Amino acid sequence: MPSRRHIVDALEDAGVSVPEGVLPPSRELTPAQHLRKKELRDELAMRQEAEKLKRSIVQEKEEMWAARKLWHEEQMKACLEAMEEDLVPARKDVDEEDVSIKKVVKELKSLV
Repeated sequence: MPSRRHIVDALEDAGVSVPEGVLPPSRELTPAQHLRKKELRDELAMRQEAEKLKRSIVQEKEEMWAARKLWHEEQMKACLEAMEEDLVPARKDVDEEDVSIKKVVKELKSLV
């Protein structure tokens, strides 16, 4: 496929004047554009690598905190179970005393 420059040259040779903007833009890059394109590709690759690293750091931290949360939840569950085991006999004693008190109160009322 002929380049834009070749088309413009051929048209000029034929005596045709082509106003700017009529032909599609040239696909040929200047040396400065080539350099800028390379710089941009390098920057993109660097930024993508940095993003990948940062994402892995975030993932590691999320996993660490999830593990800590699970550990604390297990500790809390064990603590609540131990508390319940400790309170059951005490609650039973309170309930027995409550029943005894009610018996005594009932007997007292019956004597009045």
